[in-house]
This record gives sequence, structure tokens and C-alpha cells, in this order.
Amino acid sequence: MSNSIEILNYPAHAQLKVITGRGAEYGENINNIPVLIHELKNLAHEYPLCFMKDPDTGQFNLYSLLGFAPEENLYLDKNIWDANYIPLHIQRQPFIVGRHHTTENAEQPSKARNDGFISINTQSKRISHTQGEPLFNSDGTPTAYLNSINELLSQLTPSEILTKAFITQLLNHQLLEAARINIAFNDGSIFSYEGIYTINTDRLNSLSEKEINQLQEQHFLAPTQLIIHSLKQLQRLIDLKNNRLQGKKNETA
Repeated sequence: MSNSIEILNYPAHAQLKVITGRGAEYGENINNIPVLIHELKNLAHEYPLCFMKDPDTGQFNLYSLLGFAPEENLYLDKNIWDANYIPLHIQRQPFIVGRHHTTENAEQPSKARNDGFISINTQSKRISHTQGEPLFNSDGTPTAYLNSINELLSQLTPSEILTKAFITQLLNHQLLEAARINIAFNDGSIFSYEGIYTINTDRLNSLSEKEINQLQEQHFLAPTQLIIHSLKQLQRLIDLKNNRLQGKKNETA
């Protein structure tokens, strides 16, 4: 565990507060974010969803696309995240579910409901002693805010396991294919997505009744369809980019 990642507990972190606002200064200016299967119903109506390979392991993971350039979140406008749902990976910052670690300050650790420990990145720019949401009441009990984080983190491990199982089944059925997406923006610039994968709809439509029923029984058919539906949101992303480009053009005119 990094020296900046500590198991959350009252004696060591009684005075900490967490700034919950949005902004690039909190690391939110990124063009994609990992997401989990239980989020898809909320995500698919606002974000394009895809799969990408981990460059270190080669394993597929599920992502939400936020922009085109490396440090571009088109949903983020200064301190406003322009969407009804914010991905869980962003919502949980600067907290982590820690497991099987020891620390000198492990007295009275705060537990997540999945039996892991809530850990916190003490070097995060969200950490403050003067502003933000307090983590503990004066008697050492968790505040309502920390309880909400506990509830949030309790979803992580089971959903991570289910997401991996979902991706495995998609691969078993040969349902992932490399995407070929070329985009022309209003300023004449061209962008081509590389390294992203989507659902092969032709292959999905050719599955046997038995295979479709298997996906249905595993509750994986609906998430598959949500990911396909989400690609309609790519046009929203393009519109946001064009609006951003037009704004920059107006500023320099």
C-alpha cells in the first residue's frame, strides 16, 4: 500500500474533511473512466460505453468515454459535471476499499459493508482540514457523509466480480470487436478512436436460442443491449466537442 493510502480510522483521521466539488484540479479532466456493470442503466443514457484492454495485462475492461484528447472531459465545464449520473469511480474519490493490509494506525478502522476496510488517499487534493465534508462526529462515529461513502463502496467488489464475469462471457461468445470510428469536427480536424472495442451486433444476432437464453439467465443480455444503445451518445460527445471548439474560436475572434 502506498504511503499516501491509509486505512481510515478515527484516531488518525478525526480532523479530515473531503471536498466534494467537481473540477479538473481533482483529476477529473480525463477522456475515459472505468465503469461497472451495475452502473450501465444510468450510464447508457448519457455516455458512450466501450471496452479497452489494460496495457499491462491485456485484459478487457469496461469504460465510459468522456472526451477525445488525453486530458479532455467534455462533460466537465469548470466546476460543473454536466450529466445526471457521475461514474462511481469518480464519486468514490478519494476513498478505496482496502483489503489484507496492516498499518500502524489501524485502530478502530472504518469498515465497508463488503468486509473490506475503507482506505483513503491522504495526498488527494480533495483532502482538507478546513473545508468540505467531515468524516467523523466528535464521538468517533461516522458522519452521514461517511456512511454514504460506505454504502457506495459496498457496491464495488461484487460489481467488479460481476463485470469481469460479464466480459468473460462476451469473449466466450465472441461478441467483442475492434471499433473503427472516424470523426470529423466542425473545425476540420479529424479524430480516429484506437484501441476500443464494441459489441459485434452481427454476431449477437446470430447466436442460437440456447446461447441467448444463457446470457439472459446470467442477466448479461440487458447490459449487452445497454452498451449497444449507449453508442448513440457518441453524437452527444461530438456535439460537446464542437461546442467547445466554437467557444475557443469565439474567444480568439
